Amino acid sequence: MYRTFFTPILLILSILSFAQTNPAEGAKLLFTNVKSSLSIADKNLIYKNLGVKLSKDKTQFVSMEDEGSEFPFTAQVFPSDLNKDGKEDIFVVYGNSYTSGQTGSSVVLYI
Repeated sequence: MYRTFFTPILLILSILSFAQTNPAEGAKLLFTNVKSSLSIADKNLIYKNLGVKLSKDKTQFVSMEDEGSEFPFTAQVFPSDLNKDGKEDIFVVYGNSYTSGQTGSSVVLYI
């Protein structure tokens, strides 16, 4: 009885946890209106590595460390080929004074 009672609860909690951290939804917002040749898996990986999550209204992002209150911000993606190797390099500019201090934005480059 102990095992059968807790197994469904753990399964439900796992599903809810995945729904809250599903990278596909965040990557879709991150790459909205961006012309990129990256695969969906690569876009999901970039989103996961940024350390952000969707805001409550799912129209912006918040820091993963922002537990109690939200300080939402936008993010912009700029594909380029800086090193001329034929592979897309991705700049991501995001943040606000909560995530990035006085500068108000952070820049991440994925090569």
